[in-house]
Amino acid sequence: MSICCVVSDIDGTLLPAGQLDLDQRCLDAISGLQKKGILFCLASGRPYQNLYRLLSRDGDLKRAEKSAYICQNGTNLYLGRQFLYQQAIPDDIGRGILEEVSQMEELEILVNCREHCYIHPRTEAFRRDIQDVRRYPALLWEDLSKVPEPYLQISLYRKDGIKKSAPMIASRWGNKAQVVVSGEHWMDITALGVSKGSCLKELMDRAGFSRSQCMAMGDSFNDIEMLETAGISYAMSWSDPQVIDHSKAVTDDAVGQMEKLIENRQN
Repeated sequence: MSICCVVSDIDGTLLPAGQLDLDQRCLDAISGLQKKGILFCLASGRPYQNLYRLLSRDGDLKRAEKSAYICQNGTNLYLGRQFLYQQAIPDDIGRGILEEVSQMEELEILVNCREHCYIHPRTEAFRRDIQDVRRYPALLWEDLSKVPEPYLQISLYRKDGIKKSAPMIASRWGNKAQVVVSGEHWMDITALGVSKGSCLKELMDRAGFSRSQCMAMGDSFNDIEMLETAGISYAMSWSDPQVIDHSKAVTDDAVGQMEKLIENRQN
């Protein structure tokens, strides 16, 4: 059965470390998939507004409008500009997590909601990274436990490595929320059962795709459920061995896999 949907992580998969925007080769490959009738989906811990901007940065709004977006590690789903689905952290659990992690001075906190993100930065460097470099729709907020939107995802950043904090946070909240390391410096907390994989299942159900018609690519722990959900999956060659164990194959060129699919797909 032919592939009808390609879903890919961004950071560490389509974007090398230190690169801020998708290069033209990647954008052309995404457009090429769409011309072959294949749905392309970005799957990331990033908010929707940032993902949409990435796909339209060269002015090609058609590419962005025809793509799907699994946002904030599967907490919400879009098709083009159309909002389809969200699943929030229960308010009491979200407030409890925020009240606790706010006392940990080594952590920066990013509260992700559907319309905005909220930060109370400890350093100017963190504010600049979120608002100016990543260009997230982030508002400065004094008390993060009292933001005016449902909590979709709580992201924690530690400059000297999030793995120093991850075990304690996971042991404290892992039975009440989904807690996953999403990079060297970041970990993300969502509602129990929420992941890129659960959101991909939602997308497949709505679009009428089967597992065998879906190809996924990723590199980190927060990609595991997505790699398991798709019938064909590629972990990046630099991924942790535990991530590779959950994929069907390994690649060092995610864009190259898309180009091969375009080449092999009959018109």
